Amino acid sequence: MHVVNAAVLEEWAGLPDEQVVGQVLAGQTALFEVLMRRYNERLYRAARAILRDEREAEDVMQQAYVNAYSHLRQFDGRSS
Repeated sequence: MHVVNAAVLEEWAGLPDEQVVGQVLAGQTALFEVLMRRYNERLYRAARAILRDEREAEDVMQQAYVNAYSHLRQFDGRSS
């Protein structure tokens, strides 16, 4: 696993998802954290609203991130 420092994460934080995904697929796997940080609050709120349980929401989020990473090659950039 690659480790990325805070400055690099900050630099990549402003780039579009497509570019970040491209770099993750190119081997910069630690940049997946950029996507996680970008969508963490929205994903948590949705999971919490549906499940009405903080622990379950956190478990669902963790699984969602694992699934997203596992299927990252299928991302075609059409969704926002």
